[in-house]
Amino acid sequence: MKKLNFDSDKCMDCGLCELACSLAHSNGKDIVDCLCEFEKLPSRIEIRKDGVNCIEARYCHRCEYPACVEICIMGAIHNKDGCISYDTEKCAACWSCIMACPFDSIKAKDDGQATVRCDGCKDWSNPVCSAICPTGALYFEDVEKLTSKRRKAYGKHLSLQFDVNDII
Repeated sequence: MKKLNFDSDKCMDCGLCELACSLAHSNGKDIVDCLCEFEKLPSRIEIRKDGVNCIEARYCHRCEYPACVEICIMGAIHNKDGCISYDTEKCAACWSCIMACPFDSIKAKDDGQATVRCDGCKDWSNPVCSAICPTGALYFEDVEKLTSKRRKAYGKHLSLQFDVNDII
């Protein structure tokens, strides 16, 4: 299974991922129309700056046991083979899913009628936010490959933190 991932060191906060997301989920799929209705058409991914240098991305992490699915009293959020889908017709706007998401990736729409959440561009085959990212800060990768990469990076980080002679 593939997941969307974010490398804050590579992000330059250009906003292309947010714009591409809004465009992909707009009715007309026209860039000019999307720019005009940007305030009304929120991106399903959000890049936030916390302080000066720390940048984080808010998007659906495709949790193994998604709290948003478990807490939804109306059954509006479904998990089928790791793909989280959302039925706006069933949503009661109780915002339980917003409170339950540990990644703060579900937002309320301006009209108060439904929530807006990352849907992986429907089928999670190639989310537009990662496809358009010019620096590769957002990337879509197989979980097995990703965990191997992270373990190696963490090992490298630890080796830079400690001198072997200090431990012996």
